[in-house]
Amino acid sequence: MNRLPAAFAAAVLLLASISAAACTDALARSDALPHPRDGNAPTLDRLAGLMAGWQEGASSMQVHSRTVVTGADGEAIIDTRQETLIDLRAWTIYTVADIAAPSNGETVGVIEALVRTDGIYTSLAPEAGWVRVGDGVDIAAMADAMQASGFTADLLSDPRLEAEFELGSLNGRDAWVVRTAISPDLLDDPRLLEAVLGDAGPLIDEAEYSAGIDRFVGDIISIVYIDPLTGAPLRSETALTIDDGEGPFKITTTADTFGWNVPLDLPEPEPLLDEAEADAAFGGAVRS
Repeated sequence: MNRLPAAFAAAVLLLASISAAACTDALARSDALPHPRDGNAPTLDRLAGLMAGWQEGASSMQVHSRTVVTGADGEAIIDTRQETLIDLRAWTIYTVADIAAPSNGETVGVIEALVRTDGIYTSLAPEAGWVRVGDGVDIAAMADAMQASGFTADLLSDPRLEAEFELGSLNGRDAWVVRTAISPDLLDDPRLLEAVLGDAGPLIDEAEYSAGIDRFVGDIISIVYIDPLTGAPLRSETALTIDDGEGPFKITTTADTFGWNVPLDLPEPEPLLDEAEADAAFGGAVRS
């Protein structure tokens, strides 16, 4: 119970890579971007600089998201709705996920998870206790390692990352709309593996990670809506397809930021249960 599932590890690394890309041009942070209504589009690196500036000033985020997994017939297999609180200073992530399986009419239930640098914890009922299911994740250290490796310097111009942006709107407000297509080969780049996996220790097995990337079918498509005045990510929409021999399965996620820079009430993983106690409390439902 001390290793992240490969799918979750891939998601963490993808987050780290995109976050690092937003920090590539520190000089751009001092230049005000034109407002969309002015009709003048900024360069991509200046837009990344605006996002990086927002990230540097942000202390927390609150996000609503929905992830749907559909099969080849287009029917939803898993439908997950989450509320996530993110401490951007300590890189602590707390999420409450309500999971349903529409294809067979089942409600899987509510699972709470806490990701910290000292461990990954989960619970089906926090009042009954938590179980540690993995080693800690230090996303900030991963991003720093990528920057130190020089990988991020080439990321925005890498042909395996296609990006374009345009003036758009979200819920009636102006927004820059950034569309990216990321080749799975980029996530399996040796420079990324050396910079991130090398420092992750027992967290991620390189062979398992690469095998997970090999299951990707086509590019990872992402659309991000950015506040032109603050650089805040207002919404992200991501779509990818995987095939593990039983697929293909399409995974789509929509995440809306509904608040930032507010105090967060994050739980402590207490009482902490051992494996036998977790089996007794949750009927063996919590597994790594």
